Amino acid sequence: FEINHAIPLLLTGIVLGFILFMQTFFKKTLRHWGFTFGDSRIRVDENLPPFFSSLTFRDANWLFEEDKNMESNYSFSLVDDKTTDILKDLQVGKKNVQGVPYYIT
Repeated sequence: FEINHAIPLLLTGIVLGFILFMQTFFKKTLRHWGFTFGDSRIRVDENLPPFFSSLTFRDANWLFEEDKNMESNYSFSLVDDKTTDILKDLQVGKKNVQGVPYYIT
């Protein structure tokens, strides 16, 4: 046995093999302990309307202007054209998201 540049790859393979073994044969136990890979859905019920109708005008305007700025200065867009069109014609909602402008349900 010689220590060389392949040891990190070997250790990574051993750890990944152990994780796959545990996920394959002890899934119920791991789920009971809280160690799982994305099987559960997080359900958050805050009685909020869909994302675009719950944005404040200020947050929608900030996102729109930021996207325009990124596009003009860096030729990069934060959001797609459909989202930009929705933000242009946005109506102010009755119940708005407070403090978390990117919360999408």
